[in-house]
Amino acid sequence: MEIDNCENMMFPEIRTSVEGNSLKITKLCLTSVTILEEHVSMLLNNCKQLEVLDLSHSIHLAQFPTDVSPLQPSGLDTLKTLILKRCFDMKILQIVNAPRLCSVDISNCVALSLVHLACTEVKEVAVNGCVSLKQFKLNPCVIENVNLKDLNVLEILEINSDVLSIVNLSCCTRMTTDMLLNAFTQRYCIKELNLTGCSNISPVDLNEKILYEFPNLEFLHYGGHVWSSAEIKSQNVKNLQFGDCNVLPCVPLNIPTLTHLHMFNCRDMTEQEMIDGFLYGKEIKKQRGLDKLIQENADYEPFKSGRGIPNLQVLTLNKMFGLHGDYISSSFSKFKHLTDVSIFSCPSLAHIFIDNCSNLRRFTIESCNRLSVCSFHRAPSLQILVIKWCSMVKDFTAVLPSLQKLDVTGTNFASFNLNSDFLEVLNLNGVCTQRDHKLFIRCPCLKELSLTKCDMLTDTVLEGILAQMNQLESITMSACPSISSLSVPGGVNTCSLTGHRRLKTLTLQQPINIQHLVLNNLAKFDPTLRLDFLKQCESSLKNLEVRAIPGEKEVILDLRNLESLTLDQGIHLGQLEIACQKLKYLRIQGCPRLTSLTMHIDKLSHLQIFHSSPLLALKCMSLYVNHVKHLARVLTYYCPNLETLHLHYSQISTGEYQSLGKAIPKLSCIILHDCIHDLSHQHVDISASDLERNTTIPLRVICST
Repeated sequence: MEIDNCENMMFPEIRTSVEGNSLKITKLCLTSVTILEEHVSMLLNNCKQLEVLDLSHSIHLAQFPTDVSPLQPSGLDTLKTLILKRCFDMKILQIVNAPRLCSVDISNCVALSLVHLACTEVKEVAVNGCVSLKQFKLNPCVIENVNLKDLNVLEILEINSDVLSIVNLSCCTRMTTDMLLNAFTQRYCIKELNLTGCSNISPVDLNEKILYEFPNLEFLHYGGHVWSSAEIKSQNVKNLQFGDCNVLPCVPLNIPTLTHLHMFNCRDMTEQEMIDGFLYGKEIKKQRGLDKLIQENADYEPFKSGRGIPNLQVLTLNKMFGLHGDYISSSFSKFKHLTDVSIFSCPSLAHIFIDNCSNLRRFTIESCNRLSVCSFHRAPSLQILVIKWCSMVKDFTAVLPSLQKLDVTGTNFASFNLNSDFLEVLNLNGVCTQRDHKLFIRCPCLKELSLTKCDMLTDTVLEGILAQMNQLESITMSACPSISSLSVPGGVNTCSLTGHRRLKTLTLQQPINIQHLVLNNLAKFDPTLRLDFLKQCESSLKNLEVRAIPGEKEVILDLRNLESLTLDQGIHLGQLEIACQKLKYLRIQGCPRLTSLTMHIDKLSHLQIFHSSPLLALKCMSLYVNHVKHLARVLTYYCPNLETLHLHYSQISTGEYQSLGKAIPKLSCIILHDCIHDLSHQHVDISASDLERNTTIPLRVICST
């Protein structure tokens, strides 16, 4: 292969393979270089097996070459992927003789005004950021998804594809109805069409021309204009997204096939006018400003004569400023097929009442800060309820036998009343924050309960809640300062108690199955009571996280089955004894005065300690362990300032003494208690030079019987 006249060109990436005596170039990447049209022509003429060409960020490239002869073999014959991203000087891209070209990326070519691809295999073209694009032609092609969003100056559009199904023309402000209809020769295959922000396509044209000419259209995006009236009629559309119409008072929808509707950002649309458009398919006149229908020899029944959207299943409302909740709440039951309702960021929403909605399965309200009352009754199929980021809800009542998930993240409640036969997980944050607040929960199948920041939650209310939870397995409570007494229900295997300033009494009901226990920031909890409580669950307890009680100087933990221990915030703790033979995980932190540590453990090699902070104040350690194979490695990290080490019932050799002495420079004494060793005398001194220490401190090993 020869490439002539390219001594000034750079080749950052060239992918090649050798076949016989010839060099096959399949990929060329020439990014951020000065390259001209004639250079590209030369590459295409010489790289006859080229499949990928990347000219991103190319400087001074005004157009893709058109002088490559279709009669001679060239790289265009094999080219599959062409990348021209951020070629800021490119103005024209015209390719008519690349039979295998599948993908073209011309993103952010800001000067590009014309694109014409006559390549039968083209499946993907990326033009985002081509703000100067006026002409876009793909004829013929096999593209399925065309995204021409935000091309404000686009005037000529031609796409000929038998498989085209998704077209996005949002914010193409020069697009007209005639341009749209002339753009696609195969309109029957298009199923999704986005015309949001196409201000020259009126609702009249949409109904009378576009929806008629696109017979298989199922998904329609529309809106984004200053209209005083708009109506959408269709016998095919199943999914409609409509919004960004500030002055529109009502949008009548006469779409019997519609199942999914998303309305958003219609500032001046009132709640009743919006619902009238859904139920009756037209704007209902009012008398003297009253919300009363004027009946003109007609019965105003929902969905009469096929009007409205009778088969609606999924409704999403976002930033609908006129939505208050009363009228829409009374209308939910009229949509017999409604299964999913979502309401987001509607600042005026104050009330939601759900009653007699037999098919409703999911209901979501998010970021509606004025929401005051929520009531859910006679919704036997409702399984998922979400009330998130809604500030303070004064009254919440839900009697939902089939409820399986409740998410109230970021929402506080003055009165919370929940009755559910199948709910298994409940997390509440910010209930009972004042004395007159109320909390009632009846969930007999509940397995996990979490209560956080319940300032005025009393012992009596808590006892009543827990009394009927016979299947409870996990209880988490934090920041409930009014709680002074708690009886943990029998069968609970996870119990976490944090930040209860007045908690003094803690008991366990039978059967005792606690495996994971967290006791943090319990200022009034007596160390003796804590010890008694731990003894009660000693046989089942495997994971313990505990914070030292303020002023506590000594802690003894004797738990034979414990596998994981975290001890935190022992500000005054000076002595710690851990008798947990099966311990595998140990984390001690926030204990700046801990000078003495005693440990009883079966296997030191299983102990994980390197996630912990070193115990810099620890001077003396007593260790009851049979094998000390990894002792030097553990103590080097965990207690670098250790001075005295007591070993009990251990088997240790001279080499291991020396390893300890080398690893811990300040270690001056090892005392052996009933250990198996190879010492010939009662005590042995190992000099600092033998230990390669920088100090003169020797290491004394003493045998004590």
